[in-house]
Amino acid sequence: MGQFSTPSRLALDVLRFAKTIVSTDSNIRFLDPAFGTGSFYSALLAEFPIEQISSAEGIEIDPHYGIPAADLWASSSLRFRVADFTALDPPPELVCCPRNTLA
Repeated sequence: MGQFSTPSRLALDVLRFAKTIVSTDSNIRFLDPAFGTGSFYSALLAEFPIEQISSAEGIEIDPHYGIPAADLWASSSLRFRVADFTALDPPPELVCCPRNTLA
């Protein structure tokens, strides 16, 4: 499937950088479309206060990683599912135009 597990240290470095460019009064909406077991989500929780995270969603296509991830993060506020991110409809608030109406 062309998978590559993000090293925890790299995920932490990315989120530490993000912390330098995100204001402390911003609400964070987190989406990881290739969640794996959650390196980026773990780094998010380590770097940002939970009060600043307004939503968190993880999607993993491979049940080999997705099922353990669902168990691992079950007690968190993460909305997680095993699915193909490319086949999902966008949330209604992100849809600008009804389908099949573009000329």
